[in-house]
Amino acid sequence: MKRIITTLALLAFATFGFAQTPVDNGGLENWTNSTGGPNGDFEDLPGPFLKTLNSLYNLPAVIGGPGPITTTKSTDVCEGTYSALITSKSFQGIFIPGAMGTFDVSLAPPGAKLGKPYTDKPLRVKYCAKYAPVAGDSAEVFCLLTKWNGSSRDTIAFGNIKHMSAVANYTNFEFPLTYSSQATPDTCTLLAVASAGYDFGTLTNSAGQVNSALTIDNLRFDFTVGMEENTAKPEVKMYPSPVSDILNIALEKGVTNTNYRIIDLAGRTVLTGTINGTSSAVNVSTLADGTYWVQVANAKGIITTKQIHKQ
Repeated sequence: MKRIITTLALLAFATFGFAQTPVDNGGLENWTNSTGGPNGDFEDLPGPFLKTLNSLYNLPAVIGGPGPITTTKSTDVCEGTYSALITSKSFQGIFIPGAMGTFDVSLAPPGAKLGKPYTDKPLRVKYCAKYAPVAGDSAEVFCLLTKWNGSSRDTIAFGNIKHMSAVANYTNFEFPLTYSSQATPDTCTLLAVASAGYDFGTLTNSAGQVNSALTIDNLRFDFTVGMEENTAKPEVKMYPSPVSDILNIALEKGVTNTNYRIIDLAGRTVLTGTINGTSSAVNVSTLADGTYWVQVANAKGIITTKQIHKQ
């Protein structure tokens, strides 16, 4: 049986306790047959936390249905009995990204409402995966924690990984969640997508390559705080925020081969570049006003992820 229960440290450096807050069905062991639709039965994740786009199979024949099955149960596993094989498809000339995550699908009009109730504060997301992209496609695993403030959603934490090349064998991955607020979230958006150019607002504006395939297993939240969380990392300064045109990214001396990536709240990378020396002036004037995440990394991994505001 898969371990999808993560640990929570009560004291950094030494003493640890345990918190039982899994990703519901993150081991991908539970599947169900969906019955009673106009086009017959199909296999799917039962939810309510993790779901797929497979209910597009219920699209009526008058518009060309059934729609594509983009997520299937696989016995090619990292751990346990089953994993999820997520494959991008085409339907009536429309690109449909293979996807699994916290959403509910609408058929009329086609789209997906993102997010599921969630009130915990994990430190990172972990999973096991391999990836077979087509023609330079990329995959993404994405997590966003938010809280409704009465009129809009505040970002509590954000993190993601984009797989830019093939991963031939099962590999363990993890990414940190960077918190911009001490508030307790009320909603989690957790996605695993075989083609990163997704648009779940309508499901008709996504971009990617048909047959790109992400196989994922043992998806889980991690709450562990240990020695590694207290290891000093190079200091990174970003200013000003709010920013209108030039964002300055400054690093400590001795940090080399460093890149930056600016990500919007939909998880899309909107700017990338190299930090020359210990500082870089990034022109963000073309970005739409709003909130973004700036991720700085080198060959050793992610150094920091910070939130900025463009105005």
